[in-house]
Amino acid sequence: MHVVFFAYGDLERVNFFIQEIIHQKFPWRFYKKKYKEGEKELFQQMSTRVNQLPGGAYDIVIPREYKDMVLTTLNFDIDYYEVGFVKKAFLRKVYKCKKAKFKKTEREFLWIKNGVNFLPIGIREDGEQPEINSEWENFHGKGWFHEAM
Repeated sequence: MHVVFFAYGDLERVNFFIQEIIHQKFPWRFYKKKYKEGEKELFQQMSTRVNQLPGGAYDIVIPREYKDMVLTTLNFDIDYYEVGFVKKAFLRKVYKCKKAKFKKTEREFLWIKNGVNFLPIGIREDGEQPEINSEWENFHGKGWFHEAM
């Protein structure tokens, strides 16, 4: 899943905040459509990937299981009216994303957000992809799927 937003403020603080996001590790879920006896889903640690898009927007790639916590941390529940509906709709079209629908959680990530403001744009959902590299120590045979990132 991709989360697209603008971060603005003092450049040093914005860069520090982006580094905080990059250092966050997430468990990446691998699963099968049908499990054999004794099999269960597997998890692989994944670093967060941050891309800077044209125009200065940031795109962070996270597993979909953590969508609600990340969007709550980035204040996606606040609607910024000063930007305008037409401009946000245009930005969503440019960055190929849609409006974020999520449940606000009480839990947030401990990213240092002091001096950094956010302009939420939207999210982009990813499909699922079969795992073709079965040489890893935890994967025996084919049939494993994961979120395509």
